[in-house]
Amino acid sequence: MFRSYWEPNLGLDNSMDGLRAVFTPKPGITFKGVIGRQRDFFTYPENVVRGVDGDIQINDAIPFLSGMKLRIGLGGSFVSKFQKDDKPSLILPENVGAYAGRINLRYGKLAFDAEYAYKINDPSQANLFTYNYGEALFANLTYTQKGLGIRLSAKRVDNMDYRSDRGVTGTRLLINYLPAVNRQQTYRLATLYPYATQALGEMGGSTEIYYTFKPKSALGGEYGTTIMTNFAGVSDIDRKNLDDTLGYVSDFTTIGDDRFYQEVTFEVTKKLSKKSKVIVSYLYQIYDRVKIEGKIAEKQVTSHLGVVEYTYKFSSTNSIRVDLEHLYTEQDRGNWAMALVEFDMAPHWTLTVFDEWNYGNDDSKKRFHYFNGSVNYVKGGTRLSLSWARQRAGLLCVGGVCRFVPASNGLALTVSSRF
Repeated sequence: MFRSYWEPNLGLDNSMDGLRAVFTPKPGITFKGVIGRQRDFFTYPENVVRGVDGDIQINDAIPFLSGMKLRIGLGGSFVSKFQKDDKPSLILPENVGAYAGRINLRYGKLAFDAEYAYKINDPSQANLFTYNYGEALFANLTYTQKGLGIRLSAKRVDNMDYRSDRGVTGTRLLINYLPAVNRQQTYRLATLYPYATQALGEMGGSTEIYYTFKPKSALGGEYGTTIMTNFAGVSDIDRKNLDDTLGYVSDFTTIGDDRFYQEVTFEVTKKLSKKSKVIVSYLYQIYDRVKIEGKIAEKQVTSHLGVVEYTYKFSSTNSIRVDLEHLYTEQDRGNWAMALVEFDMAPHWTLTVFDEWNYGNDDSKKRFHYFNGSVNYVKGGTRLSLSWARQRAGLLCVGGVCRFVPASNGLALTVSSRF
């Protein structure tokens, strides 16, 4: 229900100026409280956010249960925002509260986590000033043992856009955090169609399986082989429109007809020698630009992506990484190809050169090469990056650091420091 986050490279800042208190009366029990105003980059809205959270780890808090194999954790939170009623034509709630309860269970190789959140009526620009309540449920079930990992996730979100200012949209002044169930992609062409949670309504789930074939086995080879497969799908919730201030009603268990996103990933990681490894990936995506981006004239995109990544270590500090990618689609801008070479000279230097080519664009004048060459230096909490690029908008990952970048052409210098 509450997350304070500041990341200038991503263009996000909803950090709080105020007070935060943490109280641990005994091992396994923690209480937290916050009150303050969210920063909106360089301004401070008058609206106040306050919240409390309690967490109890049963086995740590109750001594005679400390040796029990089943580990139990319970938690709950309440968050409220205050904003004056600034619309004479409506009767708006000035205090909007939301609460959540969570549970986590661990037993041997099994783990289960779930959280349910409820928000009272919160008319805003995002939901067109309707008075419906909001709710969200997120659950994970995992099984892990040596060489095998399985994760099942499910989520339902309904009218959970929660901000300290009812009049803003986009990524501004968000109070809560709604994780996505799909896999967070880092390969460059895989980020052409990134999915983010649709706060006004979605239902989805995912399955991810890792398996490692043992070294010296028929499929494991000399050093072993790891395979990963993932499936994720997200659709709209079912809605029945109403002619009143609620706007609609929705059955909790019914999936809507519109599919927002779907992906299937298959990945093989193979260590070829003590110094080299290769990763081969395939990604199939269905991406609805109309529903996700609001681009009415755009078609649903179906894409196939193949990736081959090779890494060779010259020493414990020096390595080279080669990344070759190809994306096939008949929609949007057509096919893409990319080649990347990255030299890593730990712990300070990284040199990267890559080229993205939109060779399949239907408009021959837009079959651009997006070339990028960069030098990165890291020391302690300071990172400097100098690059020259023709850059498309999207997620850029270099040297393990990912950030959203706008379309640009020219020289760029980025300096970030944490102290």
